[in-house]
Amino acid sequence: MRILVISNFLPPRMMGGFELACYNISKGLRARGHEVLILTTPTEKELPEPQPFVDRSLAMSWFPTVPIKSPTIRRFFRHEALVSQQSNSQIVLSRIRSFRPDHILMFNLVGIGGLGIVDLIESTGIPWTMNLGDRVPTALVEDVPAPIRAIYGADDSGNLFGRGRYAAVSQTLVDEIEREGISIGDDVTIIPRGVVIADVPRTRPYQENGVTRFVSAGILRPHKGIDLILEAVKVVDDRDEFDFFVDIYGGGPREKYEAVAEQLGIMHRVTFHGPVTQREVIEANAGADAFLFPTWNREPGASAPVEAGVAGAVPIMTGDCGPAERMVDGVHCIKIERSVSSLASAMSAVGRGEVDLEAIGRAGRRLAAGDLSFPVSIRRLEGVLERGGVADYTNIEDRQLDRDLVAKDEQATGLLYNELGRR
Repeated sequence: MRILVISNFLPPRMMGGFELACYNISKGLRARGHEVLILTTPTEKELPEPQPFVDRSLAMSWFPTVPIKSPTIRRFFRHEALVSQQSNSQIVLSRIRSFRPDHILMFNLVGIGGLGIVDLIESTGIPWTMNLGDRVPTALVEDVPAPIRAIYGADDSGNLFGRGRYAAVSQTLVDEIEREGISIGDDVTIIPRGVVIADVPRTRPYQENGVTRFVSAGILRPHKGIDLILEAVKVVDDRDEFDFFVDIYGGGPREKYEAVAEQLGIMHRVTFHGPVTQREVIEANAGADAFLFPTWNREPGASAPVEAGVAGAVPIMTGDCGPAERMVDGVHCIKIERSVSSLASAMSAVGRGEVDLEAIGRAGRRLAAGDLSFPVSIRRLEGVLERGGVADYTNIEDRQLDRDLVAKDEQATGLLYNELGRR
C-alpha cells in the first residue's frame, strides 16, 4: 500500500509526542512493507538519521503557541495556520498526483492550513484517515467564523470531518471532540500509542538499600504536572518517613523550576536532567521504582506511563486521563486525583513499602509488551487503512481541483479581509 502521511512537524523538529508518534508509526508501516511518503515542514536541526521518505516542502509561517500582541495580525496568522495556506494545498495536490497514494494518513495539521488540506483531500476521492493524538478537528475550526467554515464544508451541513476514518489514542479524546460540537462519525478505532522499545531489563532492584527512586518525564509545563510534583515532593520530604529522590527529564523553563525547587528547599531531593531521548527516559525508568505522571485530566494519550511500565517503573498517574483507560488501578498503575495531596499520598505509600512494586511492575511489563505494544498498535492501524477501500484516481488530474482550491482560498481570505476591515 502507498501511504501519504501529512504532519505539521516531524522529528527532530517537534512540540511533543504527536510528532514522534507520526515518525515512529511511519517507520513501522514501512517495516511492514508499505511505501510511505511523509509530507511535512522544514527543520533547522540536524537529522539524527537519513530520512529519504520525508518531503519537507510545506510552509509553517506561524504556530498558535507563538505570542502575537496585535489582534489583527494574530487573526491573519491564525487564518493561515488553521484554515488555508494556498501554496501548501497546492503542494499536497502535487504530491498526490505524483505519488498516487492508496491512502492518506493525517496527523496534526495545525499551522499548515489544515482545514483547506482536509477539504482538498476529501475532494480527490482518495480514502483518508486522521490519526488523533489531540483535538485536531476542533483546533482547526476554533474561532473560525461560520461563513469561512462553510466554504470548506466544516459546518453541520457540510460535515467535512464526518467523511473519513479516525484512529484515536483514547475514548477520552473522542468524547472531548464530540462535546465540543465536532461530529467525526462512527468510523473511529481506539488505538493507544504502542511502546516502541520493549523488553527493557531492570537495572536496579526495587527500593535498593532502602532508597525510593521516582522519575518524571515530559515538558516542564503546569498542564503536565511539574508544579504538582515539586509541591508533593515538599510534602513528602517534610514527613521525613523514608529516603527518596526524584529524577526529572524534559525540556522547558528548567531554570524557573529549579528556582521553585530551591525556594521549597527540596533541591537535595530532585535533579533536573533536561531533554533527553526516548530511550534514555526508558533506561531511567528501568532503575526507578515509580513514574510520576500527574498530567492534566484531558491528556489525550501520552505513551510515557506505558513506557514506564515496560521498564517496570510503576506509574502514579491522573486517574481519568486518556492513557489511564487501558490501565487498571492497583494492577498496572496507581491512579490518583490530580492534586498535591493525592500525589503525595501515593508517593508515601510507595516509599513506606505499602505497594507491591514487583507485582504491579510485572503486570505493567506484560501490558506494555502485549496489548499496548508498538507491533500491536501498527497492526491495528494497518487494518484501519486497509478498510479504506480502493483509491479512485480518475479525478486527480482534473485541473478543476486546482481551480476549486484557489477559489475557496480566495473566498475565505476575502471574508477574512472584510472582517479585519470592520475592526
